[in-house]
Amino acid sequence: MKRSVFTVVLCTAVLFIASAHVHAQDTTSTRSKWLDDYPKKVGFTWGVNLEAHANYIWRGRRVGGLCHQGDATVGYGGAYVDAWWSLGATDWQLNEFLPEIDVVVGFRRWGLDVNFIYIRTFGNHKKDAGEVRLKYKVSNKLPLSLQITTRPCLQDHYQNESGELVRAYSTYFELGYDFALPYDLTIAPRVGFTPWKSLYTGYLGNFAVNNISMTLTKTWKVKSFMDVNAFAAIMTNPWWISYEQRENGSLSANGLMFDAGIKVSFK
Repeated sequence: MKRSVFTVVLCTAVLFIASAHVHAQDTTSTRSKWLDDYPKKVGFTWGVNLEAHANYIWRGRRVGGLCHQGDATVGYGGAYVDAWWSLGATDWQLNEFLPEIDVVVGFRRWGLDVNFIYIRTFGNHKKDAGEVRLKYKVSNKLPLSLQITTRPCLQDHYQNESGELVRAYSTYFELGYDFALPYDLTIAPRVGFTPWKSLYTGYLGNFAVNNISMTLTKTWKVKSFMDVNAFAAIMTNPWWISYEQRENGSLSANGLMFDAGIKVSFK
């Protein structure tokens, strides 16, 4: 059932993206290119990002505390390989460390990014996961974005009422828009939800709005190949707030979360 629902939703998203791109091509003759401002040809590409975070927060969940994150990517013609890492602690007391490495293989053109991610965490939280992700941004002039992810393989299971181990196909949808402000500032709201029982609710709930966030970023163009960004974010998990109030009458760290840091990009 979950696979069928996800297939329908995915096909709808692909049709929406395709129709948007066709519309962009149709309007090119009138120079109305708000849907089509991406390069027509893509050669060799590369990039390195280095980040420092006050907290590691991911899709409405607080994963850890102070950490360094980064990635390195190479690509050609839209196809690319990316290695992402996170080195940090589970909390600010540095009681336990939580290293993570993600390997991404994908293809991106015209605002569409389709990829597969192998996720490996180490230490006491050792886990292997596989995720398929589809991301689409209409254009740089209209930065409305949609992200859909699901986990079709490796570790992503829960026990049903009969005690059987069932694959969850943990799925996440996210909508966002990047508002450009004066002085190279950007404010980026995001809303994310999971349609059924999944890792995003600890396999406890069904449909859930599990992520509402707002990020403010300031960008400095240092060199033609180098940017520096400072950011601050506030996030909340409405499902977790409701769950904890219902079960415990109190809130934990997942109720209202904050992050701040700096990012240096080379490309």
